[in-house]
Amino acid sequence: MVDTDWVYYKETYCADIWTNDDLKEIDEEKNIEAYFKSIDIKILEIQISNDSVPELCKACFCKTGRIIKCKVKTKDVAEMQNKGFYQ
Repeated sequence: MVDTDWVYYKETYCADIWTNDDLKEIDEEKNIEAYFKSIDIKILEIQISNDSVPELCKACFCKTGRIIKCKVKTKDVAEMQNKGFYQ
């Protein structure tokens, strides 16, 4: 059995490394999975929720209020943290 952990990310309006602005809302999970697959990290499960309050600004780096929760192999947690996720 493989050890797994959940990591979290506060989504931005357009500064996320996997963003495809044309498909952001429609295929967000697929965009995230494809990006991490391209760097050899498999997302085992993903959940996106509106658990936070959106920031009032609309700049690319401002937070949307959505939290992206990804389940990954424990060995990949450090790399996920390097990409802006937290535990």
